[in-house]
Amino acid sequence: MRRPAAGVNRAHGGAAPPGALDFSAPANPLGPPPGLREAVSECAALGSYLRYPSPSDYLNLLGAVSEFLDVDEDHIVLSNGSAELLSLIPLSLRARSLIVVEPNFGDHELLARATSLELVRVVMRPSDNAFSLDEDGVIRAAKAARGPAVLVLSRPNNPTGLTVDEKAIDRIASSLPRHAWMVVDEAFVDLCPSCRSLGDRDDIVVLRSFTKSLASPGLRLGVMVTADRRALEAIAGSMQAWPVDSITACSLSKVLALKSTALHVERGKEIVRQELPRVTSALRSMGLKAFDSSAPYVLVRHTLPNPQFQRSLLAHGFYVRDASTFYSLDSHYSRISIRSPAENDAILKALEVVMGWA
Repeated sequence: MRRPAAGVNRAHGGAAPPGALDFSAPANPLGPPPGLREAVSECAALGSYLRYPSPSDYLNLLGAVSEFLDVDEDHIVLSNGSAELLSLIPLSLRARSLIVVEPNFGDHELLARATSLELVRVVMRPSDNAFSLDEDGVIRAAKAARGPAVLVLSRPNNPTGLTVDEKAIDRIASSLPRHAWMVVDEAFVDLCPSCRSLGDRDDIVVLRSFTKSLASPGLRLGVMVTADRRALEAIAGSMQAWPVDSITACSLSKVLALKSTALHVERGKEIVRQELPRVTSALRSMGLKAFDSSAPYVLVRHTLPNPQFQRSLLAHGFYVRDASTFYSLDSHYSRISIRSPAENDAILKALEVVMGWA
């Protein structure tokens, strides 16, 4: 009997084999912030995992998140990672259509199939060294879709690295029909040197993630940020009673309140700022098609298809993301994370060998 499409069957990064350096799941190049390990240990020692999260736990976490993001507490919904919100929002808003700017992160096809949502895809196409967004195409798709509709795009885009500028967001948001909500996934915005978060606006819904900026994907914390009261009430009312586990709520409320954590994220972003153009240039010098990116990763196109390309790098101890699982990309695409300068040098040397074999 075929196993249902649960988490064990989803294709995402972060599944590096033991001993391999993981370039498949982008995160802060500096790793977790100082004090995180100690905070988790302290919360475990206090027995947080032996009880349900309390209202005071969530109030503490909400306050820390609000301060860290500089967003009003009343405009925040806590969740078990932003990926949970990508699935929950269309259901909470009773959407009949889901419009996705592709390629993009998310199990949108599985969600649409399971819930009878009409899935509409607006595909970005590469031109020269960059992908571009067809704003008019997005607006036309939203106007033609059955309402209520939810439009999803990521900024910076995962996996292409394209960052849609704020003026383009404004034009799309102001042109949407009344029955459509716009959701902007900003999972990597904290590590994007040229980005600024869209914040808590009343015409869009923004998703933020702490798993990337804090390099702690096992501590699941994502947030929805918006000043749209209807969206806030609908999504908050659809959340389970305990959307964040006790250990995560306890430890991250402590760590996010530390000034050193914000500095740690800024330092990680600075490494991305310095390393991203260097790595991109090196990839291109090897004959790889490396697309312009403003995110902590680079999408590349290569002649050797996956899984051979991925396996060839794995033989040298490096694991990259086979990007063919993203809609509209084929087996000749991979996503490579930006890590520390020394780690980036190491994978670049391995790539020189692999490209020689190719």
